[in-house]
Amino acid sequence: MEIKDIGENLRRLRRNNRLSQQELADKAGISRLAYSQIERGEVEAKVSTLTNLAKVLDVKLQDLFVKPRRLTRVRWN
Repeated sequence: MEIKDIGENLRRLRRNNRLSQQELADKAGISRLAYSQIERGEVEAKVSTLTNLAKVLDVKLQDLFVKPRRLTRVRWN
């Protein structure tokens, strides 16, 4: 598991919940800058921070560690 994968999952979940980085960071009790660095995979977040983010996003902590799926092929009918 790479920290970039966690960031990609956070970005996807944040967007699915229609939250800005600022809104998610505020609800999780961290700064927007700290959240932005986590989402970009620049820093490793503490487990407690990831737990708070998962709680705000209404997912299980382990959902943040799932390898993101990559779209490899598109079929148009």
